[in-house]
This record gives sequence, structure tokens and C-alpha cells, in this order.
Amino acid sequence: MTRLLSLDVLVPEVRRSRGSAMMTAGAALLVLLLLVAGVSIALILDVTRDGTSHVRFHSTEPFGRAPGARAVYVAEKETYVLRGWLFPTLGPAGVYQVWAVQDGRYRSLATADADPFVGLTVVGERDLDGVERILVTREPPGGSFPAPTGPTVAELLPVR
Repeated sequence: MTRLLSLDVLVPEVRRSRGSAMMTAGAALLVLLLLVAGVSIALILDVTRDGTSHVRFHSTEPFGRAPGARAVYVAEKETYVLRGWLFPTLGPAGVYQVWAVQDGRYRSLATADADPFVGLTVVGERDLDGVERILVTREPPGGSFPAPTGPTVAELLPVR
């Protein structure tokens, strides 16, 4: 029987150098990941440092068990983005309506239906300074005014 010998069996130094090469490659990858993370954080801080304040809202349900949402608001641009998940599509049966609640008063921000793959996404240009919470309710087609009539599907509270 013929047995083939590799170089690392004959020369133990080659085997040791392979292990150190793997450790060096791993360390280099770690340094690269830390560098990318640092640059990302620096860019975010640079964008938000000039007096830009982000007021974030979040729902408090356990993730993945019920419809929930997150909202980001940029006060200087009076723009908000609300992203929801696990909202079933309503179709012609109704719409989801997004409400800002401030001083006990409701203000409709938008109506939308959920997409089966994307979820619920709402973008708007409205002032959310001083908003105590955001509600997403299920309403009849066209929405309801001046206050919600349907059940609350998600409630978003400010991040403190």
C-alpha cells in the first residue's frame, strides 16, 4: 500500500505556521469589522451632532408574537417613518390608521394597508414634538375621524 505524505506531516513547522496564519487572518477580520463599525458610528454621530434630535417611538409587545412597530422622527425636517411587522393585510375590509396622541387629543397621521411581505410602512411630514404616544388602529375603509373607532393594533411609546 502506498502512503502519501504531505509536507506538514514531514515538517512540523509548516503545521504550526498554518495555525498562526489562521489566527492572523481572524485577527485581521476582527480589526476590519471594528473599523467598519467605528466609521458607521462616526457617520451617525456626525449626521446627528448638529442639533438634530431623533425622537423614537416603539411598541412594547414581545417581538414576533403580535403586530408591533417602531417610529423614527426627525424634528428639524418634521418627518417620521413608521415601520410595522406582523400586520395582516386588510384589503377592502378596512385600513390601518396611525394616530398621534397629545394632551388627550387624537390627530390622524396616515392611513395605510399592510403588504404581506413588507409589513406596514408609513412616511409622513408632520410635527411630532410633544406627542405622548402613537396608536395604530384598525378602521373601516377610508379611516375614521376625528378619533379612532376601531381596536388598537399597536401602541408606540417614546423611548426615554
